[in-house]
Amino acid sequence: MLTTALLTASDLPGQFVDAGTPGGVGDSTITGCPTLSSDPTGATATASVALSDATGSGLSVTEVLMQFPAASATQAMASFAALSTTCPTYVANLPGISVTFTSAPLAIPSLGDASTATRMTGPVPGGTIYEDVVAIRHENTMVFIIETGLATDTDLTTAAAQAALARVAARW
Repeated sequence: MLTTALLTASDLPGQFVDAGTPGGVGDSTITGCPTLSSDPTGATATASVALSDATGSGLSVTEVLMQFPAASATQAMASFAALSTTCPTYVANLPGISVTFTSAPLAIPSLGDASTATRMTGPVPGGTIYEDVVAIRHENTMVFIIETGLATDTDLTTAAAQAALARVAARW
């Protein structure tokens, strides 16, 4: 069961709390980036969790696990590996504001059978929204980590990705 492999607040550094169960990795508020606007096709099971920083920093970490047949897992990985090339800019229609994001590769350690990371940045009144998206393939399971906030925290993104992979690898 995928839910038993999801991150918990205690897996992350700092003070995080469970913020609920989001949908998949796709976000229907996004236009101009098919990779991000819908879930990869072919998943046979999906589970997710959202964790928020309890200190009020605005940081959040979302994890989405998806199991696929082998060919579909490889295809999903390839789509996310090309993210900064296929979606150099896109628009997210957030509550009350449309934000144009730009994407660029993000350097993190290699994880699982294959991994990739992309940082998205979008200007908002009073600052910038950062969103780090990590995709990891472990056998036929895809692990997606999305760290969002008004500041960058590559260490948190990396720690979340490593912890998520460890939980998945312990089960499959």
